[in-house]
Amino acid sequence: MADFGIARALSPKAEERLTESGVSLGTPHYMSPEQATGERSLDQRTDVYSLGCVLYEMLAGEPPYTGPTPQAILAKRLTEPVPHLRTSRDVPLALERAVTLALARSPTDRFAGMGELRQALDPARLAEPQSAATTAVVPTGRRSLMRPAVAAAVLLLLALAGHLAFDRMRSVDAGAPAASAAVLPFVDLSPGKDQEYFSDGLTEELITALSQIPGLRIAARTSSFQFKGRTPDVQEVGRRLDVATVIEGSVRKSGNRLRVSTQLSSAKDGYQLWADSYDRDLTDVFAVQEDVARSIVAALRLRLGTAPAAALAARPTHDLEAYDLYLKGRFAWNQRTGPAMKEAVRYLEQAVARDSTFARAWAALADASLLVVPYAGVPSAEGWPKAERAARRALALDSTLADAYTSLAYGNMVYAWDWQAAEENFRRAIAADSNYATAHHWYGDFLDGRGRLAEGEAAMRRAHELDPLSRQIGVEWGWTSYLMRQYDEAERRIRQVLELDPNYAQAHLRLGLLRIQQQRYQDGIASLERAVDLGVFYPHAAGGLVLAHVRAGDRAAATKILRDLERRRTAGQLTPPVFIAAAYGALGDATRGLAWFNRAIDEKDIYIPENFFDPLFDPLRKNARFEQIVRRMGLTENAK
Repeated sequence: MADFGIARALSPKAEERLTESGVSLGTPHYMSPEQATGERSLDQRTDVYSLGCVLYEMLAGEPPYTGPTPQAILAKRLTEPVPHLRTSRDVPLALERAVTLALARSPTDRFAGMGELRQALDPARLAEPQSAATTAVVPTGRRSLMRPAVAAAVLLLLALAGHLAFDRMRSVDAGAPAASAAVLPFVDLSPGKDQEYFSDGLTEELITALSQIPGLRIAARTSSFQFKGRTPDVQEVGRRLDVATVIEGSVRKSGNRLRVSTQLSSAKDGYQLWADSYDRDLTDVFAVQEDVARSIVAALRLRLGTAPAAALAARPTHDLEAYDLYLKGRFAWNQRTGPAMKEAVRYLEQAVARDSTFARAWAALADASLLVVPYAGVPSAEGWPKAERAARRALALDSTLADAYTSLAYGNMVYAWDWQAAEENFRRAIAADSNYATAHHWYGDFLDGRGRLAEGEAAMRRAHELDPLSRQIGVEWGWTSYLMRQYDEAERRIRQVLELDPNYAQAHLRLGLLRIQQQRYQDGIASLERAVDLGVFYPHAAGGLVLAHVRAGDRAAATKILRDLERRRTAGQLTPPVFIAAAYGALGDATRGLAWFNRAIDEKDIYIPENFFDPLFDPLRKNARFEQIVRRMGLTENAK
């Protein structure tokens, strides 16, 4: 009775009170935060909170906050987010929303009184489809005229009404599709339109959070971001990404204020399943992310176990400036240009300098330090040690980070040539997160380079299933077919990528090399020159152009390209020796070609581990002395 203030309301004398101002009196499981802290000014919103606790317990089977002592219960009430009913029980979304609002920590965020709560729990409203439930009553700040004493009578009525509505809702959703979703890039609605890095970052964070939920399949970031800057029909998104639902949203960041709006829609018919907006201080950014993720899990009627719930509640850092630098670094990393990759390294170094325990920032720094070598021409002797230290630091802080294992494995493969360590870390990455497309993709590269082509094809196929619109994965899936000498299948897969992006340089490069093996030399030359025009790494294309011109009967053009490669290397420009080896092999000079290949091995040329079985090297492979090259790589000649 004291928890609801009913005794005070029924007392004939105002001075005869059981709940005294400034006194923390009540049962810990049902006390409001302001009552627990001894606030002097209490009103009906305190009773709304206590009723919310009772409703929660009736539906979930336990109070919203539990603990071994009253102090522990009150501490949770004052520090932890409101638990969501639908993570433990199958209840209508409107009912969960009403209970969550009743349990809001701040009185201003709750229903103003029992009248508003009663309206929100009206049986007709609870029976409405989920899209309509998003219009449930929200606090208005008006004082309800309903006396707290009526709460007890209303309680049983509302519980029964909720149960009946819940039964009806179950029948509506009985045929719901499998739980899968794509998170489209959130739109930057900030006044200066200068928060793209922040809106992209929140999108990625939501993808990461939802990917940890058992029973929920989330489309990979690369595929979802193919729709950036567009307003696609959600049914099209569902069809192309093979998902049942689509999540869209917007971010407005101004000063220290943050507004995040998001909605969940069915990809089957475009019907909105849930929507909400969050107006918070920027300091609450992690709470907003958690609330959005929990609401989506609830809307999809999934069970949130203990470990995933803890992961959602975890805060990656307590330094908001470090988090902002992390988002800027990831944004720059995703641009995939030389200058942007260097910028990513700078931002991420600043992030870990501010918070040395920020595991995800260390993992991102490992990613950036790996790719700054091929994208920005940073020496591998500088980039790889930095990447290795960052990856190991990330894993020391959090041994479950699949991206850190993947970066470490890729560096083991490309820079250290430690094949055993590379495979072990790829396997650890996939064990940590079997849905991390990049782990399967790069593991496929590793398997291709070790001549295990059937396994490589399976890994690439899995990566493509997880990230179907990734241009790089699509091209390298075709590349695996090319290495297997399945040229028609390789062409089909590469052309699928060109349908997505006709100007994707890597697709033109691989198509050009494929054309040579199909004996379509002029077409191959045209594709390779197109790739160069689009900015592909010139030495790789040049190695193919030499072979194409030789096969087409133009040795003079081939020799000119070879001399240009040698001149570039002499001038200190990044020119991997393996492509000079390929050029000499194409021109029939096996002695110089094998000498350059051995030099490439001595230097641990980063283009060898993934491409050793490229038909581009077949002119050298036919030479008996190539067996020495094979042994130096720890391989057998025949790929399987």
